[in-house]
Amino acid sequence: MLVQTYLPEKLKPSDYNLFLSKGWFRGSSLLYRMELVCMEQTVHSVINVRLPLREFNFRDSHLKLLRKNGRRFRVVKGPAVVTPELEALYAKQKSRFNGFIHASLEDIFCRAFDHRIFSTLQFIVYDGPQAIAASFFDITSHSVASLLAICDPDYASSSLGIYTMLLEVNLAAEMNMDYYYPGYVLDGSPRFNYKMSLGHYEWMDERKAWRRYADAAPPDPMGTRVRSMMAALETSLRERGFDPQRRIYPHFVIPFLDAPFDDLLKFPAFLVIRELEHGHMLIGACDAETSTHYILEVAPAHHLNVPANLELSHDYRSGVLYHLGVLRVVLVIDEFR
Repeated sequence: MLVQTYLPEKLKPSDYNLFLSKGWFRGSSLLYRMELVCMEQTVHSVINVRLPLREFNFRDSHLKLLRKNGRRFRVVKGPAVVTPELEALYAKQKSRFNGFIHASLEDIFCRAFDHRIFSTLQFIVYDGPQAIAASFFDITSHSVASLLAICDPDYASSSLGIYTMLLEVNLAAEMNMDYYYPGYVLDGSPRFNYKMSLGHYEWMDERKAWRRYADAAPPDPMGTRVRSMMAALETSLRERGFDPQRRIYPHFVIPFLDAPFDDLLKFPAFLVIRELEHGHMLIGACDAETSTHYILEVAPAHHLNVPANLELSHDYRSGVLYHLGVLRVVLVIDEFR
């Protein structure tokens, strides 16, 4: 399944650790697991990574950064709390995020600081009285999971994002944790590869087994298969005299969230074959899990829109390939392999 979600009412630290070990993340108050993400006007695989800590040692460059920033700045650790100061810092730098962006920190975390569910801590980095960076992370029974870092762009030369990750890793090691979970990287994009600079990571394969990067790089991830199948379908349609137009569809996640949305389009990319009346379209799409192509008639789902508390990133606003309206499937015209 491309997307799975779970909203816990209670969660033992050991159970949270088990979720992480099976490839789940935390987003706001949800736990979720996903195979694909729409970013940079294409479809990428989500590749889970984690850092084993039992034999971990900081690299010389990281020790240098810890010493340098440790002398220059003051760091305060404590329970996670959203303050006006941190909200201002988030607002100053949230434009660097991709996708659908939460309007505020309060909106991101809402009930997510309920310590009956999550044990969330924060580091705040100060330059004098000014907060210039903060990171939020969860403590489980055997691991630390990084959630979010916000950094003042005026201090870009101080590598505050890496610095707060190093602080989290150091705390995890001091607590004798087994793993540090920094989230994920993408196939076909270096956007999150800075996470890999910390050490010798493990990555999760499609069978949900962890493997060391030193042993093998991720083979043929689903994002690669989606891009390949879409390219083949586009070529086939052009050979038949059509002029298909590529579209990237971030709302493919919605039908995986709730049963009433079963009629919504579930594919992260499609080809517009023909515009029809009343906003309907004839499209081609593919399912990389079953290696199946589809020809569909779709229409706008006017009753569904992006929630008002979510903003479109610059990538989404400026990317000409994105289709940002929600679509429903009217008719399955053909399917083939």
